[in-house]
Amino acid sequence: MAAPAAAPTPPFPEHRRSRRGTALDLRRNPLWRPSDSLRSRLRVLLVVGLLASVGLSAGLAVARYRDDRAAELRRDARLHSVQAVILTAPGRAPANDPAAGATAQVRWDGQGGTVHQATLAVPDGAAVGARIQLWLDSTGKVSAAPVTAGASAASAVFLGTLVLLAAAGLVTGTHSAIRTWADHTDDHHWEQDWRLFEPTWSHRA
Repeated sequence: MAAPAAAPTPPFPEHRRSRRGTALDLRRNPLWRPSDSLRSRLRVLLVVGLLASVGLSAGLAVARYRDDRAAELRRDARLHSVQAVILTAPGRAPANDPAAGATAQVRWDGQGGTVHQATLAVPDGAAVGARIQLWLDSTGKVSAAPVTAGASAASAVFLGTLVLLAAAGLVTGTHSAIRTWADHTDDHHWEQDWRLFEPTWSHRA
């Protein structure tokens, strides 16, 4: 019994269609609807929108960090620190404001050897005679401690996260709303076409 003849080898390899060619073929399909083109574009816009949200939030976070650090460096240049001595036992925070912290009478030496006293916030559990660090501005007034780079970074990350969540929520919400509208529109058109052609298909015309 003779062996079956081998299938002829095509002279050229079979051409593989690109994704663009496949998409064009789909658009030539009579069942391809305008809403299908809309959905195809929406997928691209969704990805672009999410990437833009990430870039926007990162850019704002970096800008916030740089601005904060520049402002703090200018402020720090006008500050100097001194050691203050606690003179009285720290008092408890008021019952109606527990977040206020403990306060005590403290003393420190100013410029020119002048002695200053004031009631200031002190660490909880500080003892009489303990020393604490104070920050004074160019006029000798007590000022807040310099903001650290870590605190500035945390503030920038917090801002960037809020912007990212808001922007991503806006992009995905808009995408979802348009998709829902396209689905409802397709359902409405399908119901209209069904009422028109169903009697003919079911031979009830």
